[in-house]
Amino acid sequence: MASQSPPDIPADADEQRALASDLATRADESPEQIDATDVETAVALIKAGRRREDFETAVNAAEVFQHVFEQPSLFDPVVDDLIALSDAYPPDVEGIPAPADWYASEELRTIVYIADGLRRAAQEDPKIVGLHTDALCDVVFSDENTPRHHTFTLGYAATVNPTGVPVSDLRTRLQLLRERGEGNGHPSFAEATLNALDDAGVGDADGSRSASSTKPETEEELLADLGELEDDPDRIAVESELLEEALEADSSPVRVKALELVATAAGPDTVEALPQNEVVDVLRDADDEAVVEAAVEATIALTNVHTSGEARRSKSAVTPSLAVRRLGFALTRLDLDDASFAIADGVAELSDATPDTVETLVNQYIDALDDADDVRYADSMPGAARALAMLATHLPEQVAMFDDEIAGHVKHESAEVRVNVVKTLGSVVRSNGTVSNAVFEALRTALDDDNDTVRRAARDAAPATLATEDEQTARGDATASESDPFANLRTVTPPAGDVALRTVNGSPTVVHSRIDDPESGRTYPAVELLDAGFPSERSADDASEWRLLTTLDSGDAREETRPRSSADASTEADSVVTDENAGERPGAETANTADADNDGEGTRSRVAHVPDVSTARPTEECTYAELTVGDRIGEGGFADVREAWLNDDTRLALKQPKLGETLPQSTFEQFAEEAGTWAKLDDDPHVVTMVGWGQTPRPWIAMEYLDGGDLRARLDSGNELDLAERLWIAAVLAETVANVHHLGVRHLDLKPANVLFERTRGDDWAVPKIGDWGVAKLQIDAEGGTEPLTPAYAAPEQFASGTLDHQTDIYQLGALCYELLTGRTPAEDGVDAANPETSRQVRPPSALQPVLPEGVDEALRSALAFEKRERYDRAVYLRDALRDAFHEVVEGTPDVRP
Repeated sequence: MASQSPPDIPADADEQRALASDLATRADESPEQIDATDVETAVALIKAGRRREDFETAVNAAEVFQHVFEQPSLFDPVVDDLIALSDAYPPDVEGIPAPADWYASEELRTIVYIADGLRRAAQEDPKIVGLHTDALCDVVFSDENTPRHHTFTLGYAATVNPTGVPVSDLRTRLQLLRERGEGNGHPSFAEATLNALDDAGVGDADGSRSASSTKPETEEELLADLGELEDDPDRIAVESELLEEALEADSSPVRVKALELVATAAGPDTVEALPQNEVVDVLRDADDEAVVEAAVEATIALTNVHTSGEARRSKSAVTPSLAVRRLGFALTRLDLDDASFAIADGVAELSDATPDTVETLVNQYIDALDDADDVRYADSMPGAARALAMLATHLPEQVAMFDDEIAGHVKHESAEVRVNVVKTLGSVVRSNGTVSNAVFEALRTALDDDNDTVRRAARDAAPATLATEDEQTARGDATASESDPFANLRTVTPPAGDVALRTVNGSPTVVHSRIDDPESGRTYPAVELLDAGFPSERSADDASEWRLLTTLDSGDAREETRPRSSADASTEADSVVTDENAGERPGAETANTADADNDGEGTRSRVAHVPDVSTARPTEECTYAELTVGDRIGEGGFADVREAWLNDDTRLALKQPKLGETLPQSTFEQFAEEAGTWAKLDDDPHVVTMVGWGQTPRPWIAMEYLDGGDLRARLDSGNELDLAERLWIAAVLAETVANVHHLGVRHLDLKPANVLFERTRGDDWAVPKIGDWGVAKLQIDAEGGTEPLTPAYAAPEQFASGTLDHQTDIYQLGALCYELLTGRTPAEDGVDAANPETSRQVRPPSALQPVLPEGVDEALRSALAFEKRERYDRAVYLRDALRDAFHEVVEGTPDVRP
């Protein structure tokens, strides 16, 4: 029933706004302290805010219902009001809004918060809505565009009062929501509601009740039963009913355990007895990322059995085609974060077995960008766009076949879609080294986008281009107007024979030219055209029709994303030399060939300190028997590091658990898994190289020996580093973290002691490399029950037992860079990452070091944000800001604050 005596609320709009904000904060921090009066006050504030179109007040008051659903009795007196306040979306909203669109309108978010809060409360206690089926039916079966949350709420209401509810029609709507996969979580909500109707025995025809179903086992009972199967693997395949029940349970630990058992038991003789379809269904409805990741592993295991040809193919078989389709659907879910990497890995792993299905999947993603109405994707256009970008990082060649069609969506009305379209094109460009005209123009368009995130993505995607007709033309082109953000993709013609160019930048690289023919749409390696007699002189008009792009000779896909200034381009043009003039170390040689009379001498002398990282790195694999183990050179809480020699001439560092530690079998297994993760990073010049690993005579890791000490020692030595070098180190570390994140790897213990240095010859700066990727220490720490946490650099979520992910790394990196640039950690400056109040009071770095470029303050503020939603969501943004600061310092005197 509706409240009979609405509470008094302030008449002043500002006071109402403050009261609503206070209610939302209290509900978020202490939901158990919210009472019935608070709930009625929230309803009154929503009404008042909507009357005067003050949706800031309304949305804050509505947020209360997102936090108190575990106290369903609080909803009882206001159910009618809540239904009336959320009975339809605003007129300008078409279909089901994706989660990303909720924040575009506070009016829309108000409705979603109310409807979803009521759904959650009804799921907790259906009796609170049991007397409101008529009102819910009016909303659900109206012609209005209504929140689908009310469909689920009506389903829960029908479990206690089906009278008058058209259950058959309700089930049809729920099944459609489940199958079409619209909206954030709607498939899983629909599945849960249908299960509730089944469990309550509600009949389909006219609201009559059928025989009640048996009560499912509790979480503890299911885990105990599954534990018995784990101890007796031979029984797994014959306990399919238990596995099916566990896979449909509401408990994430139960579902994860069941999926792990399926993956373990999958084999030619057992696969037919396993619940295969139920496993792949989990990809669609699971809300917990750990469950989704376990479902991916189980799906791959089942599919591999069938692709081996050893198992009999049946109707229930999880074929590669079926697996890719289901994984492809799950990849569109915007509610998944780290699990998306596992899903994309799964699609890539199966792509060779069913390339046609992957091609169809890419086509469907592209179709969804045109019209999501008929596409069965979890989050419609934004979900399909993000899935396309994820898939492009894993399977760029398959996606590249559709690059022109994808490029056509660079002007999509949704900024979220545009960002992911540009990221997709970037992956294609980095893979191919060349682009078509359509992609070229799309990236040019994106660089002028009115959305900052789109522009950043375009700078990441744009390939670095070097071309010159002659020295004068190159210099003139390089010093062109700064207003052209696409100046690094110049449209000039190369002279005959000049197909290998060198340049000075942060990471010197040999590049080979390619030419894009706008008439045929084909892209040719420049050497082919030159050998065929391509003319060395053309008119300016002709030159503008040919675009010379480059592919990195080393295969390194790292790119410069900072917008080039005219000074950058001029220095770059001065530094271009041919192969005949280049020495063995292109970075050092070209730096020395720059014009010494130029006013940029100071800049060049400092840039010349940037070391060349193209020198050989130890990649020879080794066995433990080949190592000569020497003295201990370092130690941690549970591991020792010793000097070792390979073949008596290669010096290495050997890391092993300390003698005396008892190592359970799980440590050996986790050690192998983590070694495989480290091996993924072997190509990065700023990650300590792993040379070998093994498990006997006890777990060991051999890695390159770095003779330059660590960053902790450098900071404590009292020898102050040059500002340019400190900024360069910070930018390198940020780029390295961004690169490993791209591979799905998280460090989670970034701190100065884990940044090691390799000495260089001459005046070049030492090369920083990130080490200690958790191969030994974190595994043994976890076994011993000690959290791998360094308080001075730990992120807030590490203190609150929250989810640790790539943004945890970004916070740690921010804390590390803060100390590197100011000499103090945020903790030393009074910031407690575990306390949201002090965490928001981090002092700007410029207050401690006034010579820092202006952008550093904002960059580290964003990296050190307490709330993840306010923190950088990609390390490349921090990298870009630090790289800009480095160039500002080496190119001129930064603004000095008083």
